[in-house]
Amino acid sequence: MITRPLHPTSLRFLYWKAIALCLQEDDSGCIEALDAFLAIAPNDHNKVPSCHYRKVIHYGSRINDALFVQAFEAAVESEQYQLPRFLLYQFPDKEFIRMCYNIAKTRLESAESFI
Repeated sequence: MITRPLHPTSLRFLYWKAIALCLQEDDSGCIEALDAFLAIAPNDHNKVPSCHYRKVIHYGSRINDALFVQAFEAAVESEQYQLPRFLLYQFPDKEFIRMCYNIAKTRLESAESFI
């Protein structure tokens, strides 16, 4: 039986669905779910940076440097749109992710210099 969600554009529903998919051992649907949330959420929604950082973690676990770097840059950029009460957004392990970003960015730049 195929069911449809009662509120297919509910930001709360879409966010928690994405998080639940990200936490599964087989997280194959998490990027699509995160993108569905990001497609309709306003830029200043307090969960937007979290969704971008979840994408960073996903791509990092797949060792996809190009998408990892792209997602990290989108995450950092999304923080500037947060309302003042949400500013100084801190995703857990953000500094570790930033170090990984620097390494991935260096690898990408090194690979491009050989082309």
